[in-house]
Parts: sequence; C-alpha cells; structure tokens
Amino acid sequence: TVGGNLFATILTAVEQDQASNVLSTPSVMTLDNEPARIIVGQEIPITTGEALLDQSTFRTVERQNVGIQLEVEPQITESGTIELQIRQEVSAVAGPAGEGINELITNKRELETRVLVDSGEVLVLGGLIEQNDQYLDDGIPVLSNIPVLGQLFGSRARSAQRTNLMVFIRPTIIFDENASRVLTNQKYNWIRNASGNYSLNTELLDQLILGQEQGTDE
Repeated sequence: TVGGNLFATILTAVEQDQASNVLSTPSVMTLDNEPARIIVGQEIPITTGEALLDQSTFRTVERQNVGIQLEVEPQITESGTIELQIRQEVSAVAGPAGEGINELITNKRELETRVLVDSGEVLVLGGLIEQNDQYLDDGIPVLSNIPVLGQLFGSRARSAQRTNLMVFIRPTIIFDENASRVLTNQKYNWIRNASGNYSLNTELLDQLILGQEQGTDE
C-alpha cells in the first residue's frame, strides 16, 4: 500500500541519518474499542516511603517501568476512519539523586492525545524536545579562582544537546484473515531484512511463519 511504502521509507531514512536514532519499532494488534499496550524496557525499584522503627530503617519500594511504552485504544467510526487514543512514554534512568543517595532520578518524556486518521495512513507526532546544557570549566589551578582576574587564566566551554522525539504511527484496519496474513508477511519480511543488524534465528522464524502458511494452505 502507499501508506506501507511511505512508512518503510521513513524508517529507512531515519536509520540512514547519522543524527537520528530509531528507538523502537513495536507492532501491536487489538480489537475495536479495546486498549493495547506494549513495553520495551525494564523494571527498577523506586523508594516511595521511609520510616524509622526501633532504630531500624524500613523502606517501601515500588517497581517502575523504564523504557519505551506505547498504549493505544482504537475506535472505528461509521465513515471507516480510526479514532486513536494514544499514550507514548520514553523514560530512562538519569542516575542517583545525589552522592551517597540510593534513590534514582528518571527522565521521562510523555505524549498523550486523541487523533483521527485513515486506515493505512502514517501519523506523525512530535514536539517532545529535551534541551541539555553542560558547562566545562578549565584553567590554571589557584590563579583561575582569583575574582575578576581569574578569567584571564581560565575558560568555560558550553555544549548543548537538543533531542526531539518523534512518533510515527500507522494504524491499519484488518477486515479478514487474508489482510491479517498480508500484515504478518510484511512484518516478517521487514524482520528478515533487518536481521543483519542483530543476532536472529532466521531458520526458526521461517519455520514459524512459512510453516504456518503452508499448514493453512493445505
């Protein structure tokens, strides 16, 4: 389809752009008016409370998902378009809250919206921009610390990193078994072509997909 070719072209262009990075390409299937969620990441312990009892410290810990989360809930309208409730979250551990502190700081970028899109078309969501400024001071010890005159014996460098998170979503209505098989084959071919970038048991993949199709044809 036109939308499918466009989606593949977008992924290829982003992968070839050295300034861009594809975080994940998840695929999920669900029923009309039924929510679906996919998580790619890990669970980390987060301290939610602390109490002192009989000279002993007790902590309450809650496990929190960190990584990439995608939640969607589709609704097919009478005109055949798709109304999507979308929640996208990208989070990562930034490091400890301070020196000698066990608590962790997590960075999180979250997008939640409701949109209307045609089946097979590509929807682009963006604007989750993160600005990170870092300063590095360098100079001659002692002399660079002298008020006012210290500027003559030292320098300050500033580096800025700007990250823009963009989400590409292509919802497709599956009307029958044949349409489901076509989508499965498309995903299968994409995984096969991308297998050179990571370790993949292609023989097992062939057996699972192609063997299933042969059994169906019989």
